[in-house]
Amino acid sequence: TDKLTMIDKLNLLERLEVVESCDRWEDMRKVRNQFSHEYPDKPDLLVNNLNEAFAMGPELLKCLKRAQEFTNRIKLTKSDGSL
Repeated sequence: TDKLTMIDKLNLLERLEVVESCDRWEDMRKVRNQFSHEYPDKPDLLVNNLNEAFAMGPELLKCLKRAQEFTNRIKLTKSDGSL
């Protein structure tokens, strides 16, 4: 998987049902990336970004749960512990 592009990795995670949608994951990444740019002179933009991120919280927690379930399935199927 080291040679896969980010979109290839997301497509794989979608097929494995770890993420529901590659497009939605990209949307969440964009909101996350917006936090790396501070806009002290644009409080409305900052508030909007915070509200978007807060609204995505439950969806991110679902992704985390599915990722944990996936890794647990992998552990159960791999007797030598390799991935």
